Amino acid sequence: VPVRSDLLALNFPTAQEGWAVGHDGVVLHTADAGNTWARQFDGRMAAASLQASYQTRIARGDATLQPYLDQVALNYKQGPSLPLLSVWFDDSQHGMAVGPFGSAIATDDGGKTWVSMLERIDNPQFLHLNAIRGISGQVFIAGEKGMVFRLDKATGKFAAIKTGYTGSFFGIAGDERAIFAYGMRGTIYRSTDSGMSWAAIKSPLHGAVTSAAPIEGRRTVVFVTSSGEAVRYDETADTFSSLKTRGASALTDVVPLTAGTLVFTSLNGPSLVPAQ
Repeated sequence: VPVRSDLLALNFPTAQEGWAVGHDGVVLHTADAGNTWARQFDGRMAAASLQASYQTRIARGDATLQPYLDQVALNYKQGPSLPLLSVWFDDSQHGMAVGPFGSAIATDDGGKTWVSMLERIDNPQFLHLNAIRGISGQVFIAGEKGMVFRLDKATGKFAAIKTGYTGSFFGIAGDERAIFAYGMRGTIYRSTDSGMSWAAIKSPLHGAVTSAAPIEGRRTVVFVTSSGEAVRYDETADTFSSLKTRGASALTDVVPLTAGTLVFTSLNGPSLVPAQ
């Protein structure tokens, strides 16, 4: 790739087009299934363009945008290193990426231009936004202080939902049956009403939950942690069972390949694991 920055997340809305984001605010794009990548955006571009956009809109009379201009200026005061932690695209044109201190950008033209969307998120404290994900027709952002934000498609804004958790959510996953937000020390919260209300699940995990994946066609969800733990959660019985990780260290992601096979990624590389 054309950068040396650490990359933290990626998303492919189609088989050919994908985006990766990471440190220094980089946004990379591929149009050939990941064989080659081009830089679309980074922290240096963000520091200038995001501030200029707010300044122009404020000069035209929208004084309500001043707090967002101030926050963008603060985010880049120490330089362009602010990372983007998560990226999600609805299709090959419309996408969003989020990061710490409330940072959030969006594109409607496949990444040719990126604009700030701070004013579209009910986040006046500019809490860290750790993950963004589309789930069963809804779009969610998971953040610190137990906050989940859900997109209201009618207004184009993300409404804040308190879950009852006070720590940080690192990610969010689910399907039409249930949505799961997860975070520190094995914390897992579940919603069965499209994210409107949440309840904690008694989890056997001890490490920070780094990823979760529902198994298609089954009422089960796999969770992995930074401590190398992997479990399968049975939604029907409300029980957990351990999965063998073949000596993996910190697990960073889990992706179902088929109903019977999972791929785990870790500091030791990827591995295939039976889902049974």
